[in-house]
Amino acid sequence: MMWGGFTGKEKDLVRIATYCQKDVLTTLQLFRRYVGLPLIDEVFVTIS
Repeated sequence: MMWGGFTGKEKDLVRIATYCQKDVLTTLQLFRRYVGLPLIDEVFVTIS
């Protein structure tokens, strides 16, 4: 199994979690743009 360049065999959960958080943020930004809302400013975003 592979997603975003990560294999299911990798044990690097921090990298996978960061990738997923960025993916969710991108989806949210696209949705906000689609419905005519302003994008969320970077100062309000924390990726951990």
